[in-house]
Amino acid sequence: MAIAPAFAPALRVKLNITDAVYNQFYVQRSFPVRGVTGNPVYDEVSSKNSFWPNFGSDVAGTGVFLLDELGYQQQATSGVLSTWVRGGPIFNTSEFTDFSSVRSAGTTKSNVPGAYLLADQQLWQQAPSSDASSYRGIYAGCTYMYTPPETAGFYQNYEARVYWIGPFDSRPRDMLTFSYTHNDVSKYIASLINLRAMVQSW
Repeated sequence: MAIAPAFAPALRVKLNITDAVYNQFYVQRSFPVRGVTGNPVYDEVSSKNSFWPNFGSDVAGTGVFLLDELGYQQQATSGVLSTWVRGGPIFNTSEFTDFSSVRSAGTTKSNVPGAYLLADQQLWQQAPSSDASSYRGIYAGCTYMYTPPETAGFYQNYEARVYWIGPFDSRPRDMLTFSYTHNDVSKYIASLINLRAMVQSW
């Protein structure tokens, strides 16, 4: 998804099913997957891509990124703790390097899927006297993300986090965070690196 300082044309449609349950669909021109440098943000900024309304790219193999998110979001109010659970499928039509076929130079795979699930729960309200300040307090959350190991170096991501929003009255938007993150490395990438290390050692 687009992040500063690089931007790409996108469309987001959100349906509020209830006050707390929603579904949103997001489509965007993908960042370059197989650009010159391999850094998608740099390659996007350096490209000649027009911002709007062109969903095409001058970087070969760049397609469209799609996401559909189903979520439950209860905003913090006085005496009511914040809850936000969201997740869904991801789909990218770009051409990715197929690491499972590294002996076939230039082999690619498109229409790559993925999925994610995130959950955050407020555990304690520091200033519950007002709806405007009830967001302050201690939270806990977790994240899981997946994409096939054939097309990604890091194909699974886990995170557990605890954070405190607004610990000081004078700075109610500050946040203190403690998190643990784990990434699983693609076995195809690991095999390739090990093979090259063995060849170099000879």
